[in-house]
Amino acid sequence: LTNKLSRSLSCSVTKLKNTFTGFFPVVRWLPKYKFKEYIWGDIMSGLIVGIILVPQAIAYCLLAGLQPIYGLYTSFFSNIIYFFMGTSRHVSVGIFSLMSLMVGQVVDREVYLA
Repeated sequence: LTNKLSRSLSCSVTKLKNTFTGFFPVVRWLPKYKFKEYIWGDIMSGLIVGIILVPQAIAYCLLAGLQPIYGLYTSFFSNIIYFFMGTSRHVSVGIFSLMSLMVGQVVDREVYLA
C-alpha cells in the first residue's frame, strides 16, 4: 500500500505533461492544426457566432434583469476559456434563456429583500 501510494504521488515529467495537457487540451491539438485547410471555415464560423451572439447576449441579460455588458462578458469569455480548456468539439457554450430566467428571478428576489 505504501509503495503504491508513493508511486501515485511521485512527480515525473510525463505525469506533469499529462496533467498539463489534461487541463489545457489546446496544447495537444494546436500543433496539429492544418492552418491553410481550416482557417477560413473557422473565421467564418467565428464571425457568424459573434454576429448572432451579441444581440442574443444583450437580450438574455435584459431578460435576467442585468446590465447588457454582463451578457456580453459571459458569452465571449466562456468561449475563450473553453478554447483553452475544452475537450469536445460539439459542445454549446454560452448563455441560455432558461439560465437567464433563473438568474433574473434570483436577482429580483435579492433586490426585493435588500
